[in-house]
Amino acid sequence: MADIDQVRYNDKVKLKDGGQGPIKYIGEVVGKEGVYYGIDLVKGGGKNNGTVKGQTYFKTKGGKKNGKFIRKSAIKKCTKTEHSVEFTVGDAVKVKSKGN
Repeated sequence: MADIDQVRYNDKVKLKDGGQGPIKYIGEVVGKEGVYYGIDLVKGGGKNNGTVKGQTYFKTKGGKKNGKFIRKSAIKKCTKTEHSVEFTVGDAVKVKSKGN
C-alpha cells in the first residue's frame, strides 16, 4: 500500500465512498481550484467520462460515465501498481496508453 501523501498516476485507489479504480489524471480542473484526481471507476458510480465543461482530462474505458474527479481527502487507500508513474504537478507529461 502506498502512502496517501504519495499518490501517483495509475495507482489503484479505494475511496471513502466505496468507489475504486485507477488514477488517470492529477492536476487542475477548469472551474475549480486546487489539485484534483481523475479516477476511472471500476466500482462505484461515476459522474463523467473524464471530460468537464468541454475539456477532456482523461478517457474512461468505453467512454462510459464512470469517471470522477476527487480531492486527495476522498482517498481511503492507495496502492502502487506496476503501471504507476510518479511526476510532479506542472510537469509536461505525455502518456501513451493501451487501455491502462
